[in-house]
Amino acid sequence: MLLVRPIKQRLFIDFVEVKYRSGDDVVSASLLDQMADQTQITDNAVRGLYFSDPPRLDAPILRCQLAAILRFYAERAYRHGRMGSEQKYIELLDNIGRVEMGLTRMTPRHRGFIVNLNGRPHKPIKRDDITVQVLTGIEIDRDTDFVRNSNVAETTEPVSVSPDVDAPAPMEPDGNSAIVEQLNTAEDGGNESKLRTVTEVSPKEDKVSPLTIPDPETEDTNKEPMTVGEDDFEERNQSAYINSQHEIVMPLGEDDDSGQPVSWVGAVKGSPHLFIMGIPGQGKSWSVLRLISEASRLDVPSLILDFHGQFATPESPFTKSVKPTILSVAEGLPFSPFEISATVSGASNSWKMNAFQVSEILQYVCDLGEMQRDLVYEAIHDSYMEAGYDDPSQTDAQPPSMASVYKHLKELEQERRGAKNTVARVRPLFEFGLFQDTAENIDFASLYTNTSIIDLHGVSMETMQIAAGAFVLRKVYKDMFTWGESDRLRLLVVLDEAHRLAKDITLPKLMKEGRKYGIAIIVASQTMNDFHSEVLQNAGTKVLFRTNFPQSKRVIGCVKPPHYIADLSTTLENLAVGRALVQTPDMSSCAVVSMYPYQP
Repeated sequence: MLLVRPIKQRLFIDFVEVKYRSGDDVVSASLLDQMADQTQITDNAVRGLYFSDPPRLDAPILRCQLAAILRFYAERAYRHGRMGSEQKYIELLDNIGRVEMGLTRMTPRHRGFIVNLNGRPHKPIKRDDITVQVLTGIEIDRDTDFVRNSNVAETTEPVSVSPDVDAPAPMEPDGNSAIVEQLNTAEDGGNESKLRTVTEVSPKEDKVSPLTIPDPETEDTNKEPMTVGEDDFEERNQSAYINSQHEIVMPLGEDDDSGQPVSWVGAVKGSPHLFIMGIPGQGKSWSVLRLISEASRLDVPSLILDFHGQFATPESPFTKSVKPTILSVAEGLPFSPFEISATVSGASNSWKMNAFQVSEILQYVCDLGEMQRDLVYEAIHDSYMEAGYDDPSQTDAQPPSMASVYKHLKELEQERRGAKNTVARVRPLFEFGLFQDTAENIDFASLYTNTSIIDLHGVSMETMQIAAGAFVLRKVYKDMFTWGESDRLRLLVVLDEAHRLAKDITLPKLMKEGRKYGIAIIVASQTMNDFHSEVLQNAGTKVLFRTNFPQSKRVIGCVKPPHYIADLSTTLENLAVGRALVQTPDMSSCAVVSMYPYQP
């Protein structure tokens, strides 16, 4: 059966497959595969008839036939007073006319129902593209007017039975939607497929009973089922879910050419990272907000580096709905950059390795030369020795303080004349309280289990912002090795205005190695200038909003143009607000996508 809704520029179609089974264990892999295959065959048949690409030569005739079927039942529903109002009837006829003129695109959804009257309630099951719900006698008694008869043999066509009469109740449409039942499976591309339209009628109230479809993402089998209508069909299609492979499937928007949803798949295989780019006001920020919010709904937290404070605003809809933990860098980061990673703490030279890595970060942040970087390394090295790290018998040595490193750095600069101005360049990081001297009040590890925001906008100096971001990334990188490998994503690291950390040395390492520990990176920026080349190489999904010339010429090198777009850079320069060029690892070329809006 097909549930068809012509709405403006879309023809929404639910491909519905129903099976009746008895017994205790009715849900099997073979049955789910069979149902998925059958809905896909019907989908292909309908697509081949009315929405083929390139269009069939007889496409106008076929569309007229489809429109005639829909129009017939719309007129019949209006004649019997089931439309609700004349205005709804006029709107429906107008939408059917769009189908006839080829102005609509098909948006499919696959649904399956296993009727098991004596079975137990079962959670919805996702199998490939189909969502299957087991309907037991409990749901049928509660949610429909059907009367069960245990002597009725299995039938391929559902019958609505009135409690007061013996014969099946007549079926008539309501005009707002129609169930199109495929009577004959199309052969040779579906050229001889026959379709007819019916709807279910509630005999108690003598009016159309809405088709009740359960929410596939719900975890509560006792919830009242969700009735899907015209207004919420698109909203339901936009919701992210976790499939049977523990992957996050998050619809980003709809392909303007095919009308099909384009989704980001967050997984520990492949490349789950996203790169989002575009000039201000085109949709970057609300795309990021939507990704974070949907992930939070699925209990996948995010760690957000917020340079502008737009995520950390206490009264924003995002903050109210997600309820993130907010950590202000203006109050100091609650960890020491000199702590040793637990995975290497036993190594005799682990503190020397850490000293060198921190000196590299300071070199990047403060634009130090090689001699100046080496001076910083020696200052950190001497501070570790002063704290007792050179004594193997001392197992409880505490990391050196920022004050200790700063003191050694001043002394070394006075001794050496070849590394002048080192202290002057790093002064803000040591004198303006970038790190707390004691980090007992906040458990940084807790920021990984709840959506958390590192609020950087309260720090006025850009050098301090970049340094804080760099050290947070390095902290995540060190900590992830203690988590162990994962079979699913467990943390999104989000960098808005990511160009501020464009040359960060930890970011590409986190993108390359973090995936197997359950980390995915989302970077959003206005430009790709100066970005570390490995950032783009490791981002499997690219979302490119409008970009101006000449930046557009460089940006299009990130994606592969489709055959139907001759000048991709011009297309990118002229994208409307809310539209983007998107390419995922599963796409052979990019597509112009109407991005779904953020709705808190």
